[in-house]
Amino acid sequence: MGYKWKNNVIFSEGKELSEFLLDYYQSNPQRKIIYLLGKGFDPRMTNGLRYFLPKVKSGQIDCLLIDFPSTKTPPYQELIDDNMKELLELYSKYEVTEHREVSVDFSTNFDLALRLLDQKLAKYNFDKYTDIIIDISAIPRSIFFNIIKTIFDLRLRKNMMVFVSENVSMDIDISEKDISEMNPIFGFKGRIGRASLLKTINISIPLIGEGKTESFKKIINGFDADDICPILPFPSSDLRRSDNLLWEYCDIFTNVLMIEAHNILYVDEKNPFELYAIINQIIQDYHKSLEPLAGVLCFGISVMASKLLSLGALLVALDPIYRNEVTIFNVNASEYTIKVPIDTFINKNELSEPYLVWISGDAYE
Repeated sequence: MGYKWKNNVIFSEGKELSEFLLDYYQSNPQRKIIYLLGKGFDPRMTNGLRYFLPKVKSGQIDCLLIDFPSTKTPPYQELIDDNMKELLELYSKYEVTEHREVSVDFSTNFDLALRLLDQKLAKYNFDKYTDIIIDISAIPRSIFFNIIKTIFDLRLRKNMMVFVSENVSMDIDISEKDISEMNPIFGFKGRIGRASLLKTINISIPLIGEGKTESFKKIINGFDADDICPILPFPSSDLRRSDNLLWEYCDIFTNVLMIEAHNILYVDEKNPFELYAIINQIIQDYHKSLEPLAGVLCFGISVMASKLLSLGALLVALDPIYRNEVTIFNVNASEYTIKVPIDTFINKNELSEPYLVWISGDAYE
């Protein structure tokens, strides 16, 4: 069986991405971009615009800022203020005259807030744009999964791309506090909770990342898996990263889940399309082996990896072949803590790498 993104396009740091932007946009001034980004404390918030704006024509980009405030005073309000100051300076320097904001309060009912955000984006007028670029660098997973799904499902026949400023070290430095119970992400619930005359066979596919053992325990307790296939990042920039993760999760893998070595899979930490292909293969293999049992399959994918790699799980959930079978799990946190001195955290941003993932449009026609 083939799959939707078997042929795919991703541009990475350096010359490759820069040349694409100059050739595709600066040389084609008729193209018009709507650039969506999130408002947050992460210094990576403005990396994308800082990278894009010098490489396109003046007036070629309009911006839509997504704000998701809560009633609490953010613990890193100064970082948010700094990011907003830089954003306004970029607007002024590169003559971004059309910039709007969509804001939804996430302080009470998270799923209701996601629904309201989806409704606002679904009604947004994208008519004059040829390209939609969603920068997820400062947006939490549950929120950017829904933003991408909402716009993808509009089927606008435009180029749709996702930008992320990747920095695993900064990801590790951000710690989650007040972790909620495990729940499927709104809009990605698959068959969870649906009545069926047939037995549901649950397959767990956790994407393993640093500092997520407590989240993983909640997912284990909340999703009664018949089998489990953890996926670890390898190759990676840190050649020992997968070994360190195996050590971090050793007790859970060996004593709680009793996972066999052949069930552990590996994926290039910087290639979401490879992850998409691996999960596709897992789903197809289970269909072949469990088809005689006449059960209903549910694949629970837990996103604990980087945002870049998590896009591979999102692509599986967007694929119409698997949309009803795939449930995406994420453990939300009400607060985030930076574990290192703020100056150290900010300085690490210099090593962030830009990635542009092409989801739909000209590249696939």
